[in-house]
Amino acid sequence: MGRGTLTRRREDSPTAQPLRETKEVAFWSAFGLWFTFTPVLVRAGAGGSGWERFGAGGDREVFVFTTLRRPESFSWSAPEEDTALLEGVGAWGTKERKGDDAFELFLLMSVDE
Repeated sequence: MGRGTLTRRREDSPTAQPLRETKEVAFWSAFGLWFTFTPVLVRAGAGGSGWERFGAGGDREVFVFTTLRRPESFSWSAPEEDTALLEGVGAWGTKERKGDDAFELFLLMSVDE
């Protein structure tokens, strides 16, 4: 999510990310401020009637999303320091620290009962 990529305009883009460590929470919190992202779903099993998240299960769980840069974010100023960017500074056009909880919601929705 470096500053060089924030100026590029594009339609939906696939993004794949393995879940490695909880220290990545800051990244996902900041990512959700600048982008909307939706998990890619596939039919469950051969000929299944239900849906499941693509990349779920297996030895190494991977999250695959379609992403779209928030249109309003093109007018925001990205901070020079990565730490400030990860703290949400600049998002929504303000210098206050903030975050987004979309990724945590995806994690909670994928917890098996």
